[in-house]
Amino acid sequence: MPTGYDLGDTRITINNGGGIDVASGADIDIASGGALKLAGTAITSNATELNQLDGTSTIQTDLIGSLTLSVPAEDPADHIVVSGQLKDMAGTNMAETCLVLVYISDDDDGSSVADTAPDDVLIGTDGNGSYGTNLYEFEADKMLLVLTDSSGRFDVDIQEDGSDTWYIVAQPWGGRHLVSGAVAF
Repeated sequence: MPTGYDLGDTRITINNGGGIDVASGADIDIASGGALKLAGTAITSNATELNQLDGTSTIQTDLIGSLTLSVPAEDPADHIVVSGQLKDMAGTNMAETCLVLVYISDDDDGSSVADTAPDDVLIGTDGNGSYGTNLYEFEADKMLLVLTDSSGRFDVDIQEDGSDTWYIVAQPWGGRHLVSGAVAF
């Protein structure tokens, strides 16, 4: 049976499962080491992060929420076209162009730029929809600044007639980087 406590205008009820109900708009202060859960799900945000959302009733769709990279098999013409897609915070394709730093790495964690570049790296030229534009090449065929199409898509066309393995690293402007699976020729 729940146990209830009256503290002035506030009613606190401790339920049989350990849950606490607080009435009359009182504050709840959880001491260090305690956990706050909503419907059984732990809240991992801190107070500052939660306060940034205060009064927000909709998900911001102009912020990048995720990035996916798809690596197909090599085609007969020695090309592998890696496709990138940016999604908003609601999980739908972005509805605007976005800047993405793209570079080729020898390491599966993306911790370095490749020592040797592929024969060629092109943006948005695969001929099957071709998404994105190369705005600037920082290092020839190794590091590029890419502008996605108006739905957050881009293609990285890697051409290599030899044998090598690289990883495509894509980092949305102001975001965290994502490393593709192996691009093996």
